[in-house]
Amino acid sequence: MGEQNAFEIHGARIVPSASSAARASGAPERRRARAVKLGAPRSCSRDRSLPVRKKATMTMTITSLARRGLAAALALALSSAAFAHAKPEKSDPPANAAVAAPQAVSIDFTETLEPAFSSIVVVDAAGAPAQAAKAVVDASDRKRMSVALKPLQAGVYTVKWVALATDGHRTQGRYTFTVK
Repeated sequence: MGEQNAFEIHGARIVPSASSAARASGAPERRRARAVKLGAPRSCSRDRSLPVRKKATMTMTITSLARRGLAAALALALSSAAFAHAKPEKSDPPANAAVAAPQAVSIDFTETLEPAFSSIVVVDAAGAPAQAAKAVVDASDRKRMSVALKPLQAGVYTVKWVALATDGHRTQGRYTFTVK
C-alpha cells in the first residue's frame, strides 16, 4: 500500500509523487528554506510573489533615491551663495557721470573680494594709466576696492575692474566717467 501512495496516475502516465520517503527526507523543504535564508530568489517555492531579494532591492532603491534627492536639494539651497558673482553695487565716481577731478576711484561689490586677484585700472582717452598706485581691497570692508589717482585733466576716463570673489568666481567690467 505504501507503494501505491508513491505514484499518482495522470491520464495514461504514472508519475512519481512526493512519497512519504521523500517527505521524510525533507529535501525540497530544506532547499526552499536554504534559498530563502541565503536571500536567493524563491524560484523553487510555489509562492509566486516577488522574490525576497527584489523586494529588499526596490525598498532600498526608493530610500536611496529619496536620500539622494534630499541631499541634492539641500546642497543646492546651501550653495546658492556659491553661484553669486562679485558685481559692482556702487561706484565713486558713478558710471557716465561728469565730475570734478576725483582723487580716487572706489567700487563697492556684492561679494567679498580676494585682494591678490582683484584690481582697478583707470586710463585716459589715449589709454595712458591715470592711477597713482595699485588698487587695494579695504581691510575693514572686503567688498570695497579703491585706487588712488594722479591729478586728472579734463576728459573721459575709463575704469576697468577685475574682481575675484572668495568663492572663486572672476568677474570683470568697465565704465567711463568724465572730468569737467
